[in-house]
Amino acid sequence: MNYRSNKPTFDDINARNYGPGRCRVCGVEVGKLKSYCSQDCRFEREFARRRMVRGQQGWVPDSPPQQITCKFCGREVKKKGVRQRYCSRQCAFQDLDWKKSCGPKPKEVQRCARCNTEPVTRRSAKYCEACRAAAYREQMERYNAARRVVTIERTCIVCQVVFLGRPRQRVCSAVCTRKLHHSARRARERGVEVERFSHIQIFARDKWRCHICGVKTPRELRGVDAPNSPELDHVVPLSRGGKHSWTNVKCACRACNQAKSNDVIGQLGLDI
Repeated sequence: MNYRSNKPTFDDINARNYGPGRCRVCGVEVGKLKSYCSQDCRFEREFARRRMVRGQQGWVPDSPPQQITCKFCGREVKKKGVRQRYCSRQCAFQDLDWKKSCGPKPKEVQRCARCNTEPVTRRSAKYCEACRAAAYREQMERYNAARRVVTIERTCIVCQVVFLGRPRQRVCSAVCTRKLHHSARRARERGVEVERFSHIQIFARDKWRCHICGVKTPRELRGVDAPNSPELDHVVPLSRGGKHSWTNVKCACRACNQAKSNDVIGQLGLDI
């Protein structure tokens, strides 16, 4: 029952289970399509629901009034609102005037999040002027370390040096990159045909032997300034309209390649 009157509460009405086809308040038979026998029964259940307050666990019956202490005068009064903190409007306005007379609250000085000594000048910044660049550098280092690609051992296709690189990296340095594309770049500048291949493929096809003098050009001398170091030679030089193709390039030793210069020496290979 409600503490204010002898009227039934919302839970009391819901506890009455008269079954289907009967009024939910008094139990009179009303049929399957109705829930109440009259407007009075419907209003009685609705008013019982309104006499409840909303709590943390849903709608609960209304409880006796609570007592609060006024923040300004300290007098205990009955609580009438959820956010009530004063006993009257007079105390509320007097407390507001007192707060205004005290002046604005001093603003807290925001310190640098890195050194914790210098104040932050910008409104939305976290670091001072001296630490901003260093903090950004540390942030980028952490970002790059998080997305760094795992390196593996690779063999350079130009100088045959074993290096640590990305899985699809073919050369060890920018120098080897220029060497790899030097002949192709010269051919493109002259507007002749260019095919894609590496020096190692040509040397392996010719079995690491000079096509002019027949001397062996060891793999270990690749990129070394030695007379028998292997080099790529164009049978018909690029300066005379030769192509950078599989059939126009052959393995030659360094001595023969320098002595040949831009002369046409040798026989074109087969396109296999």
